[in-house]
Amino acid sequence: MPHSNLEEIRLTGNVISSGIAIGKPFFLKTLQKSFPDENIPAYKVEAEIERFQAAVQSVINDLQAIKNQLELDGMDEGAAILEAQLQLLSDPLLITEVSKQIHSKRKIPEYILHQLIQEYQKRFDTLEDMFFRERFKDVQDISRRIMTYLHKETKNAFDDLLPDSILFVKDLSPAETAEASQKCVRAIVSERGSATAHAAILARAKEIPYMTNIAFDEVSSCSDYLVIVDGRNGELIFNPSSETLAQYERLSEELNARRLRLRQTDSHDIETYDGYKMRLLANIETSSEVKKIHEYGGEGVGLYRSENILVGRERLPTEDEQFEIYRELVENMQGLPVTIRTFDVGRDKAGIEASPGQTGNAFLGFRAVGSLEREKDIFMTQLRAILRASAFGEVNILFPMVSSLPELIEAKRMTQEAARQVKVNSLVNLGCMIEVPSAAIISDLLARESDFLSIGTNDLIQYTLAVDRCDNTMSHLYQPMHPCVLRLIRHVVIEANRHNVPVSICGEMAANPKYIPLLMGLGIQEVSVAARYIPLIKQAIRCSSIISCCKLAEKALSLASTSEIQALLDETFYAHFARASLEELI
Repeated sequence: MPHSNLEEIRLTGNVISSGIAIGKPFFLKTLQKSFPDENIPAYKVEAEIERFQAAVQSVINDLQAIKNQLELDGMDEGAAILEAQLQLLSDPLLITEVSKQIHSKRKIPEYILHQLIQEYQKRFDTLEDMFFRERFKDVQDISRRIMTYLHKETKNAFDDLLPDSILFVKDLSPAETAEASQKCVRAIVSERGSATAHAAILARAKEIPYMTNIAFDEVSSCSDYLVIVDGRNGELIFNPSSETLAQYERLSEELNARRLRLRQTDSHDIETYDGYKMRLLANIETSSEVKKIHEYGGEGVGLYRSENILVGRERLPTEDEQFEIYRELVENMQGLPVTIRTFDVGRDKAGIEASPGQTGNAFLGFRAVGSLEREKDIFMTQLRAILRASAFGEVNILFPMVSSLPELIEAKRMTQEAARQVKVNSLVNLGCMIEVPSAAIISDLLARESDFLSIGTNDLIQYTLAVDRCDNTMSHLYQPMHPCVLRLIRHVVIEANRHNVPVSICGEMAANPKYIPLLMGLGIQEVSVAARYIPLIKQAIRCSSIISCCKLAEKALSLASTSEIQALLDETFYAHFARASLEELI
């Protein structure tokens, strides 16, 4: 119950995953900041190494138990993340190195592990690729778990987490998100985080409300208060009054009922009420997400992030291993199209050996197709596996980070070579991502050599505006509605249409129903979003008129600032979509 003798405490933050939740706060313990730099006697060195190894084994046992339960609960995405952490625990770059340094430096394991984590953080912070900067959170999470056992704490930090709690953390790793979802938390609140981080994507997939940019230390004294997470307006309410609590309880019930009705909508063609047809597909990271596509009425996989099969591995998967993964995905889609993006991972993390079967660390240095010659064996292995899987359904191949025409032509040539090697006669459709300004500007050239184009708005916005989308201090500069971004999208659509090449959008922009009328007005006829957003976007499309959408786009393109465009969209959305109650479901 609320504390009637105290005032409500209201804070604002950034919404990462929408929704409303009410519960008691649970504050996840953070790692100790420093450890004594003292030498240990020589006769204690082996005992300290054994203590560290015992802690590692305890963490392995814990993670394996959590992974097994996640699999039983049907939470395959979470189980895959835990499997990645189990692989990291056998990575010699961390675990073996700690034991070596305990022996050589004669320091306690806590000190050595803490120093190594700090050293790794400096390295990760210099990486340009968000995929692997986010993977450092897995390393931090493993370190926290090991420290728990080194401190002789028998309980996992999550053991005291009660169902229906609101989880407060400084930062959130994907594994912590998976474990939190298993514990049935109502919502997550963190100090740091971004909408495109792996943990955020998983939270949205699990439909867990998630807010960030809330100072952990400032709210940690509120542990005894009831808290409301308003993931629509970005508001956190501690110690709500009886009236506020009743209001949000009613609203939560209404929103849940509306979401249920949206999911029960028919599976007829997705089109505006004046007949403009849209294709609505799903972005996925694992094949286990396929069942949600079918459940929500998606029309295929618009983006399969194949690089996720690399996470937690000490070696590259072989051609046969990759083939089995892709074949299972294609078969499970039951004839619906599957677009597989080739590995999209930064070069500056090289370490996995190019030859399958050799060992190395868990990171692959390969992203832009400009590195094809350097990494030909890696690329050809993946292409052969995808082409073999294409015998089991409709498959498209999507090349990431294309920045020039010669890169695309070379990727096509290598695909033809791979097709000859596996004796595939009919080539699959080949497309390229438009996610850097250079690609958008030369989209006329790229369209000539492509079967389709896919605009990756997450990266396109970042590289166009020179903004790190994972940096909270710059989040206000990450502006999807910047005039430059809209003009680039419109330019790509015009050039694609001139060459009769379909163009889609697969970034987070497409998952916001406020932006859907504008995107349709710009000429977009296909969007790909996380499966959970399919019912919402479907309804936004059906509530629209293409004539009104075109007028909206024309007006938006004439405006000179982000704020003007955003105000226009807000006005249009709330004026025309209120009857569908979509504004409260964002």
